[in-house]
Amino acid sequence: MLEFRVFSDDVNQAYLQSKDKLSREVFVRPRARDARFFGVRDDEGLEVLLTLYGLPDAGDYWDVTVLDHVENELGMEPLVGDPRLFVKDGANALQGLFGGCVNDFQMGGDTHFQNLTEKTLQRFESKQRVWDNMEFIGVSIKTPHGPPRVLSIDQTGHRRGAQVTVKHQLRKVCVGTLCVRVAGT
Repeated sequence: MLEFRVFSDDVNQAYLQSKDKLSREVFVRPRARDARFFGVRDDEGLEVLLTLYGLPDAGDYWDVTVLDHVENELGMEPLVGDPRLFVKDGANALQGLFGGCVNDFQMGGDTHFQNLTEKTLQRFESKQRVWDNMEFIGVSIKTPHGPPRVLSIDQTGHRRGAQVTVKHQLRKVCVGTLCVRVAGT
């Protein structure tokens, strides 16, 4: 048994914590009523130095930062089948897994891995680490205290909140081995 615990880190203002400054010039003009807070005149603008949500390449800067941290500071390797899921291999067994979606990092690992990933909390300003029970992109993860430790994952709450409206009847159309569903009126 792996004796893993599941835990999550939620990074605050992730894009602003990217390691590199913008490699291009971006200027913004504050609203006239807000210009006084920045000490600029109506004909002046402000240069953006760090990546911000809303800039098309902000996610790329953040991805490079996370990749550098996970590979170089945590010593993890991406899986071939899923390059956004990283593994920490120990001498005799897997020590931990690391995956994420933008600023939310989901991890599972042994005690050594849990201690190692404290570097993530030191590297990035984050909310308090969540252990064992969490919600992540519509998925509920629950780990009752054991032994044995059993991980329960479901989307019941997410499904209940989703509303589905059917506007058209669908019919199946096949041409050779290709089959598609076509909306009819």
